[in-house]
Amino acid sequence: MQNLLNLICLICFSLLIFTNSHCKPKPLKKTELKTLESLPNQSFSFLVLGDSQNPVSKNPEVTNQPERVAIFNKIYEELNSRNPPDFVVHVGDFTETGSSSKEWKKYFDEIFWDKLSEEQKNKFFPVVGNHEYKDHFFNYGGYDLKKYYQHFPHIQKNRYYFFRYGNSIFIILDSGRNGIMKVIGGERWQNGIEEQIDWLKKEFFPHLSKQNEVENIFLIFHKPAYATPEYLRNKQSAKVIGMFEDYNSTQNDKFKLTVFNGHIHTFSHIVKDFNNDGKKPTDQFTIGTAGGKQRGKKYFKKIKTVEGLDLYRKSKYYQGIEEDGIDKEIFDKVRFDSEIFGYLEVKVGEEIEFIFHRLFTERDGFIRNYEFRK
Repeated sequence: MQNLLNLICLICFSLLIFTNSHCKPKPLKKTELKTLESLPNQSFSFLVLGDSQNPVSKNPEVTNQPERVAIFNKIYEELNSRNPPDFVVHVGDFTETGSSSKEWKKYFDEIFWDKLSEEQKNKFFPVVGNHEYKDHFFNYGGYDLKKYYQHFPHIQKNRYYFFRYGNSIFIILDSGRNGIMKVIGGERWQNGIEEQIDWLKKEFFPHLSKQNEVENIFLIFHKPAYATPEYLRNKQSAKVIGMFEDYNSTQNDKFKLTVFNGHIHTFSHIVKDFNNDGKKPTDQFTIGTAGGKQRGKKYFKKIKTVEGLDLYRKSKYYQGIEEDGIDKEIFDKVRFDSEIFGYLEVKVGEEIEFIFHRLFTERDGFIRNYEFRK
């Protein structure tokens, strides 16, 4: 027994050293992407999806491929419609194993990517998820993003970057891989957060201060701060969002700040004052999975009151009752809902409109399942 424990400790120590030194990502070129052109006062729309990876399951036949195909087909249909979205954002985790050519081909290329024109590909903005760093079990966070960069050459091998469109600025950050440090110290960014914070302070915020026509900031990275309104899952994510709120305070709170994440494999809309200054709160959206294993029930089953629900689930709860008070059957139905596949449509004009399109396989289509304006 003691020999087994010693072996486990040795493996954990080896993984800790390997994933935190040998595989440290190279510094990036700090580049503003300029693949899109727009007018400052132009109204526009875009789509957000994420976590389209193949799920790990005890049943190898459970791949969620019908749901994945339906969502990517819908995105493709929208891109080729009469009034297409201006661009698409994917919040990360394209495959279970980022180094696997087979998975990229089956779960992304054949069903979506290979159908796009070069122009459409240049309007697709990816985010690094933890699974993009995955190679195999003993090298969970050690992959070098080679397949990711091969698919998206227009981001110029940048793990984080930003671009301007209309009256808005979009900043994509790398919330990092997973590895043994998650087991030891809890969920974290685990690579490059100091580098990115330094870049924000020295380069991005000074640049943003000169953009007088920018009204909206869309901050996008994979790992959310809050999994539910009561559960702070990632303190480093909260720290980064708090930095943006602090910056907004220095600018007389002139920006509308919205955060898009993935990772927890459910749709949610959580409103928080991350720097606790009593001023403008931030809207954090986690995007319903486009193929990954559903996990909403894992987090929201711990919620005991209606007040603990996010805005999306509150809206569903209030639709189900006629009077104030707890209806336990409806409350449980809402918080245990764990089949939330879909994507988010965002329309930017004088207001910002958010529309979650949820896939209902039994209805063979999508419905507008949640709407919010600010």
